[in-house]
Amino acid sequence: MSLEDLFWHLGKLGRLRFWYQARRRRGVLEVFVGLNNALAMGFLGLVAHLTSWPLIFPSLGPSLFLIFYAPQRAMSCPRNTLLAHLLGGLTGFLVFSLFSRLGLVSLVGFDQWRVLSAAISLGIFGFLMVRLRLLHPPAASTALIAATGFLPHWSYLPILAVSLVIILLQAHVLHRLAGLHYPLWSPLEEEEPEVFTSVGRFKFGGSSPRDLNEMADWLISGGRPNQKKS
Repeated sequence: MSLEDLFWHLGKLGRLRFWYQARRRRGVLEVFVGLNNALAMGFLGLVAHLTSWPLIFPSLGPSLFLIFYAPQRAMSCPRNTLLAHLLGGLTGFLVFSLFSRLGLVSLVGFDQWRVLSAAISLGIFGFLMVRLRLLHPPAASTALIAATGFLPHWSYLPILAVSLVIILLQAHVLHRLAGLHYPLWSPLEEEEPEVFTSVGRFKFGGSSPRDLNEMADWLISGGRPNQKKS
């Protein structure tokens, strides 16, 4: 291959980036998300094959979709993705380990104690995810997997972290090639939760109500700051 041919092929990346940015609409987005999901999981599987590490976890699938479908949402940023999955795995593992030490769960079958373990784990994880502002919904699947005994040892948590780092680095490279900005760590902008009611939309932040009690006080007193009609 001549030097001129090399520059021609390298120039395709810039043309593809322009084409994607100019035509990011129905059809193009579907291909972008589907292709990148396949490439990311294929690369992760290749690394797993070469290292003999169990790097593929079921809960990574929804994370991949969210990262490539909405890369600039806070829920897709590396900080929330990595820490939420580790928090979910740790929460589920600790609850299931406690039940195991108490002799409440057996190694065979799916009894009521596993269901209780899952319920307690998801309850704790949901509270911590909101409290710590690590909002990444797919991580709830990791908590559920660990809470039902499918994360057999704590050593799987570092392996999960390696899987997530590989995915996030690859996502950063692929988004850059597409001309999209994807944060290195923290979200571009924190997202405040919203509540839609029959009287308007309430944003939980700033001068808006911070919880349901404040929203009730708002409605009773007829408050209107930061309220937009639906």
